[in-house]
Amino acid sequence: MNITISGNGVKENKVAFDKLLDKWNELFTREGLFEEMEFVETESDGTVSFTNEDSELSFYRTEADKASRIDFMISGEKLGSALNYIVGMKFLHDKDGSERKKLEEPSRNAVIVTEIVYEIYSEKRISFVFSKFTDSNDVLLRVEFSDDSSDTELEAKVTAVSEENSEITLRALFAALDKEKIGEHFEEFSQRIEENKKRLQEKIQERTKQEELEKLQPAFDSLDNL
Repeated sequence: MNITISGNGVKENKVAFDKLLDKWNELFTREGLFEEMEFVETESDGTVSFTNEDSELSFYRTEADKASRIDFMISGEKLGSALNYIVGMKFLHDKDGSERKKLEEPSRNAVIVTEIVYEIYSEKRISFVFSKFTDSNDVLLRVEFSDDSSDTELEAKVTAVSEENSEITLRALFAALDKEKIGEHFEEFSQRIEENKKRLQEKIQERTKQEELEKLQPAFDSLDNL
């Protein structure tokens, strides 16, 4: 598949984009990331959220035609050369100079296919969002980081277009970015989501059952002495 990549992740923000992807690669392979979680919950849209006192990891993944979450954005990359002649103008005008209509950049809707968010201490937050535009097979990968305690943030994104006009998977996008290893680690991470969701659910059920037995124990002791 021939894929053309554009966006600030391959231009002025390439250093930030690579840094953010490196951090996600580290998170995908981090030992103990799930073991430190205490609770798990599956939301109505399919998002799986792992939490403990200090951190939260949420994971959403689906197919484009089944996506229930919408990603709204403005993309200047699709304006094209047709709008170049009106750079700096706010309005289009008729020949007599009267105002005709306000010029607005067209918004493009996209469905979120994959979204992962990791947050610690309700201060530091890193997100990974892979979306498919609804008006084409183009896809967008956006990675962001913010730290409220230091008032710092990083953001970078890339848009991918297939010359064959076929659907672009996240794995194919990683390959086009020459980051196949991250793609492999992402797939392994996705499998760990389901495995640890089941493990933690069983652990919570066992813990709940044990707590219920402990509440009943005084009554059991009294019954034995009847």
